[in-house]
Amino acid sequence: MTTKTYGIEIETNPDYWDCECDEWYIWSKEVPFCLICGAHQEDQPDSRQDEVEEVLNAKSKLRSRLVAEPQSDLHF
Repeated sequence: MTTKTYGIEIETNPDYWDCECDEWYIWSKEVPFCLICGAHQEDQPDSRQDEVEEVLNAKSKLRSRLVAEPQSDLHF
């Protein structure tokens, strides 16, 4: 989806929304509200596509690092 803001077209993703937090503000539409700031998804804008891709790429890299680097020093 493309949204116009101040005359600039911004590609947004209808599957994610932004809360009011300064960090960690992108949420899946499966999450109805932010536990930190209390914003509700129906009152907030869709997330920018480039920011969603950035977060998903970071999560993917972290997940692959956790799988590739076993934590043999963990004791339970």
